[in-house]
Amino acid sequence: MREHRTDGARRLRQAGIWLMVGATGTAFGVPVAIASVGTAEGPRGWRGYCSGSA
Repeated sequence: MREHRTDGARRLRQAGIWLMVGATGTAFGVPVAIASVGTAEGPRGWRGYCSGSA
C-alpha cells in the first residue's frame, strides 16, 4: 500500500494539534497540582483552584 502524498501534511497538522492540547492540559494541571499540595480542604477546595479564585 502506497502512502498518499497528503498524508505527511495531515500527520504534521495532527501532531501540532495534539501538542497544543498537551500544552494546554499541562498549563492547567501543573498549577492545580502545585496549589493542592499540602491542603486538607478536600474536593471543595478544587472548585476554587479550577475557577482561578484560590
